[in-house]
Amino acid sequence: MKLKEVLEIKYNNFLKAYQVAINKGKDYSGEEDDLANFKASAILGIAPEKAIMVRIVDKLMRLKNIIDSGRINDKSETFSDTIIDLHNYLDLLYALMLEKEREKNE
Repeated sequence: MKLKEVLEIKYNNFLKAYQVAINKGKDYSGEEDDLANFKASAILGIAPEKAIMVRIVDKLMRLKNIIDSGRINDKSETFSDTIIDLHNYLDLLYALMLEKEREKNE
């Protein structure tokens, strides 16, 4: 696949991931703190970054199952949906770690 095609895929996935992040951010955390639902895991003794990592592992297992089955357009969650969710969880993990670093330096 040519670079131009790969970049188009990346751009389209970014746009989809951005829209999903907006919608899910409102559903899960509101506008005050987009990481609030992961930070709430602390009441169970689970660090927020580990809570996000669990979701990442869930998505990786979903990808494995999709690849193993050869059904990339499963009705329940497509390969593309899973990739976009994984992308967003990685961004949330990055944001959380940046926030922790910022707080440490204050």
